[in-house]
Amino acid sequence: FLLRDPGLEDGRHLRPGDRNAVLLGYDYTKSSVFLEPIRVGDRITVNGAKFTVAGILEAQGNSIDDRVVWIPE
Repeated sequence: FLLRDPGLEDGRHLRPGDRNAVLLGYDYTKSSVFLEPIRVGDRITVNGAKFTVAGILEAQGNSIDDRVVWIPE
């Protein structure tokens, strides 16, 4: 887990009431996990549910935090 609230590389943090929004770790902007690099505003599917990328977190320097996916409850 993250010990501090990371900054954003792009976009915004999740807000109360956000639905179908997601924050992604920095590695998703460079990797092909979703078949091509992800940008703010892109639509992705996670476990069959569709989300809009609200923000990309700053690089943390480790593969666990840089591949995090934050989805509101």
